[in-house]
Amino acid sequence: MGAAAAPRAVALSTGRSVGAVYETLRRAGEAGLDWASVERMTDDALEGVLYRRPAVPGPSGTRPQPDCVYIHTERRKPGVTLELLHLEYLAASPTRRRANGSPSSSS
Repeated sequence: MGAAAAPRAVALSTGRSVGAVYETLRRAGEAGLDWASVERMTDDALEGVLYRRPAVPGPSGTRPQPDCVYIHTERRKPGVTLELLHLEYLAASPTRRRANGSPSSSS
């Protein structure tokens, strides 16, 4: 069996795509994992090493959560759209950012 046969066999036996198996092997290589270290890890620890989220710059938890009751109440009014509510949200504070991460503009 060639080098590509093992990932294909894993993909077939687990029901995952070959690409997903190769991606997991790539992540394991970047993390410096070998079979001996993987066997000693719990599933949660392995998942944490392979799929941890990248660090987000800035303080965590500072983004305000939307007021869903307010949004749904306002949406029932004629002519109110999510875009209009979002523009009002941005206008309420110049430090708020658009969904794409760019600062809100006052134009």
